[in-house]
Amino acid sequence: MRSTSLVVTLFISAILLAVTHDLAISLNWYYFYPFTDIPLHILGGFVIGLFSYLIFSSRRRFRLYDLNSQSLFIVIILSTLLVSLLWELLELVFFLTKDAGLSTETLSDIIFGSVGAVISWVAVEFIWRTKNTSE
Repeated sequence: MRSTSLVVTLFISAILLAVTHDLAISLNWYYFYPFTDIPLHILGGFVIGLFSYLIFSSRRRFRLYDLNSQSLFIVIILSTLLVSLLWELLELVFFLTKDAGLSTETLSDIIFGSVGAVISWVAVEFIWRTKNTSE
């Protein structure tokens, strides 16, 4: 069963991510404060992790709410890694980054997105799934 608080948390996090990213671009935070993207990648990984949980748990054949903790972790991490890799490829193809090819900046973006995914797994596993099974 999907928890309303999970959907609300996802919505608020996605809005916060979009607004902060827009501010960072318009106020040149990425240029003046190069580490601005670290919390945004963590928040992005968190949003992708929650979204992937909601998408897969809404499908009856996947039944993520029946998965054990380790399998749920793998699903959330792989979903986030896939989106992160596709995003970095998009940046490379459309020259949205000043780095050419695979760089430490690209790798750190993927790592920080994965940190956000781990945080989303912890939230899903120890807050929402625990709450739904105890009700």
